[in-house]
Amino acid sequence: MERISHIRHNFPGGMFNNVGVLCMRDLNHPFKHKFFAMISTSFPLLRRLEISNDNKQEEKHEDKSAIIHFSHLVEFEYFEVHVDYVEQFLCDSNTRLPCLNKIRISYQQLSYVTKNFTRNTTRWNCAQLKYINSSRMALVHSKDYYRYFPSLL
Repeated sequence: MERISHIRHNFPGGMFNNVGVLCMRDLNHPFKHKFFAMISTSFPLLRRLEISNDNKQEEKHEDKSAIIHFSHLVEFEYFEVHVDYVEQFLCDSNTRLPCLNKIRISYQQLSYVTKNFTRNTTRWNCAQLKYINSSRMALVHSKDYYRYFPSLL
């Protein structure tokens, strides 16, 4: 599988069947929901996605019939991202991640988006996680944390 680095907001699309790792980075422009939909169809076998963008997301998902599917995505890494992108991917009303089992994320953002590990709309995309790499993660977790991530046990 190939790797493509430094995709920006103006990526024109195409079909990249041999790409397994994609690094998306844009420090000047936000990523839109439609952009992620194009990424999911342009990279149908994507297994690892890295995102770096601290701009507030514009044009968030509003059409419930346009849920984005990343059918093969196993690993997700967020570097210096706005919390909107964490919500974009972890909420199953926006994005479906049936194979996701590894994530690198800020503990503060993970806790915020999951509403301290009680939010139902993020539970489905988090249920299969077997590995969470997070900065400033609590050493002792609540019962809700372990219920939310049953595969970590």
